[in-house]
Amino acid sequence: MKKLLLILLCLPMIGFGQDNVLDNSKSKKIYFDGELGMGLGVVQDRNSPLGYAKVGIGNDFFKLHLVSTNNYFFSTRDDNSREVYTDEYIGVEWLMPSSYWLKKHLANDKWGGVGFSYCIENESELHKKQPVKAYIAYYFGVISVTAEYVWSDFFYQGITVRFGFKNDKQRK
Repeated sequence: MKKLLLILLCLPMIGFGQDNVLDNSKSKKIYFDGELGMGLGVVQDRNSPLGYAKVGIGNDFFKLHLVSTNNYFFSTRDDNSREVYTDEYIGVEWLMPSSYWLKKHLANDKWGGVGFSYCIENESELHKKQPVKAYIAYYFGVISVTAEYVWSDFFYQGITVRFGFKNDKQRK
């Protein structure tokens, strides 16, 4: 009786075995990848326009980028003149295709991953110490959304929406 029960429980599992064929049609050659862009972030309680550039390597299975991001903060002085402060971050970003994270039917231009950045130039009044940022990024083609944590004197969350201009010259 125990053997029959064990067979009945395991029988449906046999159908869920290795029936997927490995896709060898994708290129494994590495190419250079770059992107310039701009966006808008919400940092603490302030809106911050931003500009970014990234350059790196990738193929159909991963992308590794060096990323430079500038957050701009505007303020008005007592004499009604404008002043601009810049926080400049430099870091690294690791991305994988969304088919790795989500279902296989999604398009190839959707990527997701993580990034880490360090503020090399801190001009804003938000931090006394140099901040460090860790974020999760998701790219929908040329539009990306990041959810980030920033650590400095204290930690806080931020979110950005970026619009990029891609380098589509991929060597395959």
